Amino acid sequence: MIHEREVKALLRRLVSKAKEDPMIDIYVVDPYEEECLNTSQNWTDIIESVMCCDLTHIRFWDRSEGLCSGTMLIVLEYDRHPEEVISDHTANPYTDALYYHAMGRYL
Repeated sequence: MIHEREVKALLRRLVSKAKEDPMIDIYVVDPYEEECLNTSQNWTDIIESVMCCDLTHIRFWDRSEGLCSGTMLIVLEYDRHPEEVISDHTANPYTDALYYHAMGRYL
């Protein structure tokens, strides 16, 4: 991937912002198999799980409410620019805030 370093930096900003809330668990899911790819809540494991597939969903699970707070679709292609990696996200205040925090440098 041409922009791997920048994409990882964007994902670090996204994950670190989400991890500010101790009640949020982050799951990286293969949308084809509906299989969870990360084995821990460590931010490096989460980022590496995203980077191992071309297409993943990141799900933000709120343990206090037992509900999914939102999802983001991450699409990795060889020449895709960092600002295009988050292809879609749930439109709600929580994921909008995460998106704008992660993308702040590109918007």
